[in-house]
Amino acid sequence: MAEHPRKPSRSIRAIQQARKINWIAVLAVARWIYDQGRDAWGRLTPRERSRLGELVRKAAQNRALPQEERDELRRLVTKAVLSR
Repeated sequence: MAEHPRKPSRSIRAIQQARKINWIAVLAVARWIYDQGRDAWGRLTPRERSRLGELVRKAAQNRALPQEERDELRRLVTKAVLSR
């Protein structure tokens, strides 16, 4: 009897979806927040603003952030754009 391939787990599917994120778009939004988004900028703490600037500059220099920093960048951008 032939074995049926297993369906990927929820965490595997989440990882696969995360890989499809357009990081250039996330970086563009982060740059907009950093440069011009005063309202969005104001939603971040001074420490978060500083960190966002570090991540944007680092990504602009070599375009390769490690996964942990990409997650942090996504969290900061989401907070800045979507928080009220």
